[in-house]
Amino acid sequence: MKVIKLTESDLNRIIRRVIQTEQDTENEEDTNLVVGLRNFSKGRISKDDLYRLDDSIDYIDVKEPLGQSVITIKFNDDKELLEDIDMDEQDVWFMQALNSYNGYEFMDSYQVEQDFKDGYGIYYDLNTENVETLKNIATTILPNKEFNIEDEEYKVELSRTLLDLFYNEMDYIFGDFAAEKDSEMNAVAKEAIKDEFERPLEESGINLNYDMDEVEITLADLYLGALQLNMFNSEAKEIVSAIMKKALGSNVGGWYESSYEFQDDSKFDSKSFNNYVATQFEKIIEKLEEQSDEFYTIKDYVEFKDRITSKYKLKTWYLSPKDENIKFMINSLEWPSMTIKMTVNDSRSPYGKNIDLDEEQFNNFLVQYSLFESKEVIFEQTIGQDAIKFINNLSMIDPSVFNTTKKIEYLQNKLSDYNIKNPNVNLDMKSLLKQLSSPNFPFKFTTFNILTNEPKRVSTLDINLKNIGFTLTKNDIEPMTIQGGVKLKF
Repeated sequence: MKVIKLTESDLNRIIRRVIQTEQDTENEEDTNLVVGLRNFSKGRISKDDLYRLDDSIDYIDVKEPLGQSVITIKFNDDKELLEDIDMDEQDVWFMQALNSYNGYEFMDSYQVEQDFKDGYGIYYDLNTENVETLKNIATTILPNKEFNIEDEEYKVELSRTLLDLFYNEMDYIFGDFAAEKDSEMNAVAKEAIKDEFERPLEESGINLNYDMDEVEITLADLYLGALQLNMFNSEAKEIVSAIMKKALGSNVGGWYESSYEFQDDSKFDSKSFNNYVATQFEKIIEKLEEQSDEFYTIKDYVEFKDRITSKYKLKTWYLSPKDENIKFMINSLEWPSMTIKMTVNDSRSPYGKNIDLDEEQFNNFLVQYSLFESKEVIFEQTIGQDAIKFINNLSMIDPSVFNTTKKIEYLQNKLSDYNIKNPNVNLDMKSLLKQLSSPNFPFKFTTFNILTNEPKRVSTLDINLKNIGFTLTKNDIEPMTIQGGVKLKF
């Protein structure tokens, strides 16, 4: 039973108004909604008569006694209702999302991953067993660091290393964490909104539909609300909106804006989450224990990373040991390619360069790399000094030679002559052309095709070595097998 508290003056006013409506009923036609509600409850008019009094009355569910009949009041749309009760549209959207099948998405795995990279997130929700397992993993992948997840800097390094080495396993953990947090926060938000919005309306006899454009209220509650609020000549929508505003008060809403406050650790399913983490951690341990003679192992990467980072910190600029005009920064150490991603700058030039090197190339870079003074050095890192000399020899050839079908044979002969004169050189067409087609080759070339069986095609290879340039133009010929077993088609 609903209890309504009235002051003495309220009670006197209502009594006077009830008497007035009785007199109005006797002396004039039923054109007033409030009078009509009273007459319907007394059985003096039909529900069709009540429909005619207010177009917003969409449905009347007649009950006994008649005062308990339920009236459905229809608004044009949810915006009209929300404006009438001073509710924010975003709050209503948020409330509807909470009540949808999947609920509101407070968090996704991408956000969890970003927090994890910064040393936050899942660390705080691991149980004792998983923390111990994580320690075993961490001491393997960061062998020179003391395990300490209370240290922010250490957690950042551990997070990024775990992501580098075990992205799939960590991504599964992030997804499960996001799902558990969503479940927690949806439950907390629903309770908060029920206490602040739904319960006050229920206590006032108000029931809203999902689309927020219909209100159900008993005839007695609508009639009493009109009397209490002195709305004797108002329409149904005005009366019910005023009843709702009074029930909700002035501080309702703000849920969407403060959505991240809906958290309660007691509603987070820690047991389920940690069981899932344990499964993924076991997979990580299995990978750590894998042995392979064909591919790099995690242990290989850890040792590789330790060799580099023991001398050079990531994201830190260093001067080249051989040239103070050159400085470099290691951006990342890539797994499983075992490559070093670097940025190199020369103080004499406004331009920098991003390059990828393996460990051997990196060590060579430290002793002989010159990025801007001599392009041959870049070239040398790719195909070797012997290939450079051979290319320089080719640059002196009459270009007209390459307009005949003899060009492949000519290149073979030049290569053979070069190898005869340089018996210690093992340079063949296969290795040369493979190097020239490398994505790291620093000079311009267009449509240089190797190992292709495409039909006739004309392509050009342009190479500029310092101030010496030449163009190799290949006419339409069938693929030919040349030294090294490579099929060429230009």
